[in-house]
Amino acid sequence: MEVRRLLGTTAAIVTLDTDPGVRKKELGMADNEITTREWIPRDEWIALTLGEGCAMCHEMASNERVNEWGITIADMDMGRLRLSTNQYALGYCILICKKHVREPHHLPDDEAARFYADITRAARAIEKVFEPDKMNILILGNELPHTHVHLVPRYHGDPAPGLPLDLRRYQKRLDSQLHYQRYADRIKRVLGGIKFTP
Repeated sequence: MEVRRLLGTTAAIVTLDTDPGVRKKELGMADNEITTREWIPRDEWIALTLGEGCAMCHEMASNERVNEWGITIADMDMGRLRLSTNQYALGYCILICKKHVREPHHLPDDEAARFYADITRAARAIEKVFEPDKMNILILGNELPHTHVHLVPRYHGDPAPGLPLDLRRYQKRLDSQLHYQRYADRIKRVLGGIKFTP
């Protein structure tokens, strides 16, 4: 175990053996269990954790409303709400925290409360516009350690009953940019009418 200074805090970092077979054993996985993804190299992960080359920091600094990843709906109190290009789950949005922190609980209490209020307002707006059967609210960051939230509407009959919907596996783009714009505008209108006080 090694100790490093990250984001103003001292963190103990457990370094697992880099051999995949040894790692599987340490994690309690069977030798024949298939893993399709690997962690990025440790030094790259640490750099991303510190905000170096962070794509979400770039998104937050950009004035570009539309790009390959989606369309900005609104800049909220502590986050930017974006309608994802991938609309397999109609209404799928991402809320990106304005600050580069690895975890939402790394925010000061007042900012964390405001960020969670943004999540609640965004989820309510998406639910009102798309009327899903369920809303999944996912805070992961396993690939990109900048706090962001996946707001995934779920509809009866989707291919992952009882499980999170893997939106890397399922992809769907809308017919035209106009459709994205219309959905973004509808969410923004509804969002404007939703008040939430934590």
